[in-house]
Amino acid sequence: MDYPKASDVEVHKYFESHPDHLEMMMTDWEESGDPDLEWESIHDFTEFVIVPNVGLIPTYWESELSDDARTPDWSSEIYDAFAFKIYKFLWFVIAEFTEYDERELKVFVANEFDKAVEEAENREQKNHQNFEDFYYEYNHQTFSNGKQFVQKLLITNVDTSRLDHIESRSAPGYPEAEDLYASLCQSDDGSIFVEVNNMGSISLMQVDSVDEAREIMSELWQ
Repeated sequence: MDYPKASDVEVHKYFESHPDHLEMMMTDWEESGDPDLEWESIHDFTEFVIVPNVGLIPTYWESELSDDARTPDWSSEIYDAFAFKIYKFLWFVIAEFTEYDERELKVFVANEFDKAVEEAENREQKNHQNFEDFYYEYNHQTFSNGKQFVQKLLITNVDTSRLDHIESRSAPGYPEAEDLYASLCQSDDGSIFVEVNNMGSISLMQVDSVDEAREIMSELWQ
């Protein structure tokens, strides 16, 4: 976390004015199996950083998150791509927001737990909508050839029961590449299709040539 480190003097002044926070931390040490720790050895145990609008917080909680040693007090995940977790620590709250491979940590004061959850829910809703729009828009999209994809079962003028898959392209960035991909296909009578496989749900677009099929595949998930 990119917060300035507190000096020894700042730490002592903080706990002189916040003795309840010191008591909370000492109790946390004892409960975690370090009953012999004394106030005088506090700097050997952890560092402190200064968080605006929150105050000083110890940094030892970071190892608990990285080791998955603590269960979040609130959490939600979407498609294995987004994870939102809220933890109550001592006199503060940590919000861990993971969006694809980007991880962000935010600190709130203890009485702002609901505010942290609200921000997580807003991010969740926005990311869910963006995810749906990006990956599943092909269901409603009109492509450069003026055509749309239709469900395989609705195609009755051509036998699509057996399609030869010539080449495929996975949806970029999708959590499980094998769950969403497009393929250039050819039927027994030589008809050319672009197929989108969404976890076994098949949509097809019949095209006039292999080049047209490749063009449509390149327009997917842009």
